[in-house]
Amino acid sequence: MLTVSVKWQKEVFPKVEIDTSQPPYVFKCQLYDLTGVPPERQKIMVKGGLLKDDADWVTLGVKEGQKLMMMGTADEIVKAPEKGPVFMEDLPEEEQVVAVIIAAQGEPRLINDYQAMLCHGPSKANGAEPYAPLGHTAGLFNLGNTCYMNSTVQCLHSVPELKSALVNYPSQKSSDLDQTSHMLTAATRELFNELDKSVKPVAPMQFWMVLRKKYPQFGQLHNGVYMQQDAEECWTQLLYTLSQSLRSPSLR
Repeated sequence: MLTVSVKWQKEVFPKVEIDTSQPPYVFKCQLYDLTGVPPERQKIMVKGGLLKDDADWVTLGVKEGQKLMMMGTADEIVKAPEKGPVFMEDLPEEEQVVAVIIAAQGEPRLINDYQAMLCHGPSKANGAEPYAPLGHTAGLFNLGNTCYMNSTVQCLHSVPELKSALVNYPSQKSSDLDQTSHMLTAATRELFNELDKSVKPVAPMQFWMVLRKKYPQFGQLHNGVYMQQDAEECWTQLLYTLSQSLRSPSLR
């Protein structure tokens, strides 16, 4: 882990952390949170030229405390339309959660459909009308083939009962729970909090790191790039972990 400062226009952002085990695209997502400049418009000067999304931090030779220069134009603030369509997230929460309940009762196809929508946008495949994301969420960055994880998180984020249980989840691990399960549950709680507070897309880096620590199969690489995974498997594993953590005797 390195700490650098980043100069963008007249602003300087000190103590920006770089996880050198992650590709530079993750670092660019952090800078998007700070500056509003999308990763694809960021031009960051490093040794040898501009920082590429898949570059090797070791080869770049970035040092502790180094100042990096970034250029790029931030997104414009989008004005709300005077009158727009009614999306699912505008409905009462009890109606929003219906799709999530159906999925939990044996329709994982809905999770996979939602995953495809997050990756490619809504479509009218098979004559179906496009639908909006579930729940009140600011959206999640794709950190590199993480559609499966993002769709699972956003579906679960629309369940009020789960959100309430996580709010009451303690920061200290109970004696009957393993450390990685506790870390994943706490990371879920913190990510839900970020989604509730943010109006811009959130980069779920901490959650992603803990998920891979708990379930290493989600950290598989192919040619140095994280592989796409199955949304249903992520849904099942995360629900199992949360069910064990939230049933802990300390919460009863």
